[in-house]
Amino acid sequence: MLRYTALLLIVIFSIGGSETLFSKELKNHSNYLFNLQGPVVFSHRSEYFKKAQLVADPDVLLDGDEYKMYVTLSSPNEAFGVVVLGLATSRDGQNFRFIRTEENPIIKVDQPYENYGVETVAVIKHKGKYNLYYTTYKEGEPGVGFICLAESRDGINFEKKGPVLDITLPFEESFYLPIIGEVGGLLEHTVIYNPKSALFEMYYNAFGLVGDGFWIFGRKWVLPVGKASSKNGTDWKKSKTPIISTETLQHKPVKAVAHPDILFVNGFYIMAYLGKTVVDGSATDDFAHKDKIRIAFSEDGNKWVNSPDNIAAIPGRHQWDNVKILAPSLVLDKRGIVHMYYWAAGKKEDENEKWSIIHTTKPLSELKALYSLLDK
Repeated sequence: MLRYTALLLIVIFSIGGSETLFSKELKNHSNYLFNLQGPVVFSHRSEYFKKAQLVADPDVLLDGDEYKMYVTLSSPNEAFGVVVLGLATSRDGQNFRFIRTEENPIIKVDQPYENYGVETVAVIKHKGKYNLYYTTYKEGEPGVGFICLAESRDGINFEKKGPVLDITLPFEESFYLPIIGEVGGLLEHTVIYNPKSALFEMYYNAFGLVGDGFWIFGRKWVLPVGKASSKNGTDWKKSKTPIISTETLQHKPVKAVAHPDILFVNGFYIMAYLGKTVVDGSATDDFAHKDKIRIAFSEDGNKWVNSPDNIAAIPGRHQWDNVKILAPSLVLDKRGIVHMYYWAAGKKEDENEKWSIIHTTKPLSELKALYSLLDK
């Protein structure tokens, strides 16, 4: 069976366009821009993969002196591929080596509740145990996601524990699109642990059809960010309303907040996210190039502030990111440097798109200084 719908939500966030360089915007927003270190992983590198066509949605964990990068992979077994989860490691955060690929993934579809692939991973280590949260899809509804948990003692070999977060609130409800079917659910999640409250906190994207949103497939979509908390990482209690939406973040061009990732440092929250923008109310060739990775801040995880000039990364500077960028992941090293990894697509003329993971950095002190300048 062709499983294009298994990657529907990836495609939605990946609509491409012509190659453009936003040199003026880069100059105007240089305070927030992260320092480019270059690509660290390529989907087309034969020494990594035998079959993989896609390397996406990185989530990076600094585990002692080792960086662990968990990624979504696909292989061309059926059409675009069945999505699985892989793992690469690094000692310096720049040079990664894959130890689990599409041939021997850390997570694959092998449970009755998993359908059409597994993707979009978030990993947290707490008291010697690794909790890995991932998205899979409902049987018969390959566009409707929910979140599952797997646990490990080494960060490599995981035991699945089953679903932990599903649709229960109005702003999470899926909806029907002609030809495609039901679309929505929970996806694009990130997890932190707050030692002060002794709670795990999960932030996740959901779909909605009300409010200030963007048009695609003839429907107006809103991507609010919901929040849930847990004492044990397994049993979650949701906030009844979204924590983050376009209304709560202070920049008019952005119509949707996608792919949130949160770094929590001593009571201070830093969120990187994909700010999606539309042109004249519909998706155009410029749609992807209006999507930039942005930064917001919070002191409690509920009220978020930002600047309209908060662009941290933008596509179009190099051949490996001149089509689009998505899915940021933040990690803090022992020197106080924030590393941001994100998924990018680029192409040369007359070639197919090639996927890679890009590495950028910025001192934590600079981000805190930018936050100090904002109106609270």
